[in-house]
Amino acid sequence: MKKIIALILTVVLSFTLCACGGTQKMKNAVIGTWIREYEFNGTNYTTTIQIFKGGTGTFDTKEDGKRDYLAEALGGVSVPDSITWEIVDNVLNIYIEDSGTNIGFIYSDEKDETLQSVDGTKIYLRANETN
Repeated sequence: MKKIIALILTVVLSFTLCACGGTQKMKNAVIGTWIREYEFNGTNYTTTIQIFKGGTGTFDTKEDGKRDYLAEALGGVSVPDSITWEIVDNVLNIYIEDSGTNIGFIYSDEKDETLQSVDGTKIYLRANETN
């Protein structure tokens, strides 16, 4: 009887570990860069979202044709808003700290890999990674 109970507990523990691994796999799946190019009031913009391991990233919007003098002063390094992110119910939730904005994205693991805002208004395409 003790062996059967030990076996059952071992199986339950194994399933528990597998369930936890799914979330980590999803977190690793979204690591990368996504880009959205759009026009607003006759001006072209590019927004870039970078997702890093550990729940952090960057969110940067630039107006086409405008020089980023702050980045040039810092040696060409862009200084975007910082973000934190987490996966909740298969939705990638991004919190943009500098503006206090929360955005929820549905992550698509299809060939083109996109991030689409939960409200369906914004679609970001995954950039080709050079690293």
